[in-house]
Amino acid sequence: MSITWNSSATTVPLNQIYGLAYGNNLYVAVGQKNTIDSSGVMYSANGTSWTLVNVSNPCYWRGITYAN
Repeated sequence: MSITWNSSATTVPLNQIYGLAYGNNLYVAVGQKNTIDSSGVMYSANGTSWTLVNVSNPCYWRGITYAN
């Protein structure tokens, strides 16, 4: 199976994405929001429309993994 990547003008709520995982039909990304001291998590079912998750105790996530 191969993946075809396409460029898109989709706006996402993270300025920089440091990690991306896919599992259970859901994409999850971690990265930096618009301030240097603010990490974030976002998710998407289709890879185009993303929802930012409010994290009560943010940390500096640099990666993410899915395990089944």
